[in-house]
Amino acid sequence: MPTDVRKIIFSNRELRLILPKYCKQKGIQLPDSPMQDFELIRPEGGKRVVSDDTPEGLKVILRFVSSNPNEPFRIHMTESDVVEALIMACREAKIPLPRKANKHLQPQKDAIALSIGMNENIDFSKL
Repeated sequence: MPTDVRKIIFSNRELRLILPKYCKQKGIQLPDSPMQDFELIRPEGGKRVVSDDTPEGLKVILRFVSSNPNEPFRIHMTESDVVEALIMACREAKIPLPRKANKHLQPQKDAIALSIGMNENIDFSKL
């Protein structure tokens, strides 16, 4: 059975545009300040996530400028939120994605990759 795997890599710059836009469309309250940065938290990374109420898996923390530079405003996103945000961005950019494919995130150096994998049941004996 062949496996089709695709990877769409989103740069740091693209993520800075996509993630806050997704939050706004989902009605997540964002501060009226610029986004400072974001942090990708891997489950195996050993880092403690500030919010313990998010499910296991990859997490993203968006940090926004606040009056206290040591305490930025934080928005926590789960892996499924980020996958949904990247799918939304692909739709807006007219990048076709298969509906039935498995989609998950892979951290890259200064980016995040949306990996798309499909297993097709093809009977090669009939070819």
